[in-house]
Amino acid sequence: IIAELFEQFEQSLLEVLQAPVTEPLPLEDNWYYLYLVFEEMYSYRFLYANLSDLLERYPQLKRRFRHLLRHKREAMLAVWASLAREAAPVGAGADRTKAPAGPELEALADNMVLLLSYWISHDQLLNAATTPARSIHRGVYQLMSLLAPYLGEQQRAFYLQVYSTYRRLERDDKRK
Repeated sequence: IIAELFEQFEQSLLEVLQAPVTEPLPLEDNWYYLYLVFEEMYSYRFLYANLSDLLERYPQLKRRFRHLLRHKREAMLAVWASLAREAAPVGAGADRTKAPAGPELEALADNMVLLLSYWISHDQLLNAATTPARSIHRGVYQLMSLLAPYLGEQQRAFYLQVYSTYRRLERDDKRK
């Protein structure tokens, strides 16, 4: 049963992960794309609930999960690349020297994959009574926050709009 469920998850997630790799997405579409990735993962969250135990009990899945991680990384690098192409230097005399490259970009991609892979478990632990939609929204916001220091002016304005929505949802959760 686990192998069959994993195969369904793997096929579905690999299909979703290909979107920004095959065709770069504009800023707003990257946000929506990340929602789709989180929604897909949320549908199969039981696979991530105790991943180490699952992979130990079903070693044939370990190689396939590594394959998924590589595809997640490739997708996160594609998200960054499309944002970097859109970003314009901010302010007079600004340049793109603050954009991550080389080892910094590799570390950024790894951090994005790490957050993407373990966000749902982390958020469920911290916010047990939250809804899936709010958990996913928080995850997308946290993921894009890793990129925030590198955004251009227009991208930053959109990011701040999303931040306002995030804060409103957080206030609503605290009132409950």
